[in-house]
Amino acid sequence: MKATGIIRRIDDLGRLVFPIEIRRTLGIEEGDKMEIYVTDNKIVCKKYVPAMGQATTSIVRPLDALGRTVIPMELRKMLSLPLKAAMQIFVEGDAIVLKEYEEKCVFCGSSADLMDFKNKRICAVCKEQLSKL
Repeated sequence: MKATGIIRRIDDLGRLVFPIEIRRTLGIEEGDKMEIYVTDNKIVCKKYVPAMGQATTSIVRPLDALGRTVIPMELRKMLSLPLKAAMQIFVEGDAIVLKEYEEKCVFCGSSADLMDFKNKRICAVCKEQLSKL
C-alpha cells in the first residue's frame, strides 16, 4: 500500500474528495462510477467496470466534477466511522484505499497521551525524553 500523505475528512453528507493526482494516475474522470466496498477494515474504491453477467456485492457511486463521491452510510456504519472522520488515502494497484486516520507520535508511533509540539503530535514519553536533551 502506497501512502500519499494526504488526509481528507468525510463531510456531513458522506462525501470525500479524491486528490486530482490520484484520479489522474488511475484514469478516473468526472462522471465515472466508483465501486465501493469494505475489506480488511478499509474502504476500497475502484473505477467501476461492469462484467457481463456478474453480480456485484459492492456499491456503485458516481464521481462529480470536484472529484468527490459519497461513502455510503452502510459502509460508514460497518466501520463505525464518526461524523467527519479524517481518512488517509492510499493507492493499491488500481484502487483508492481509505483508512480512518489515526494520529500518532512523530517519533515512536504511539497513539497514547498525544500533545502538540511545534505543530507536530508527540507522546508524553517522547516529550519527557526531549526535555532531557
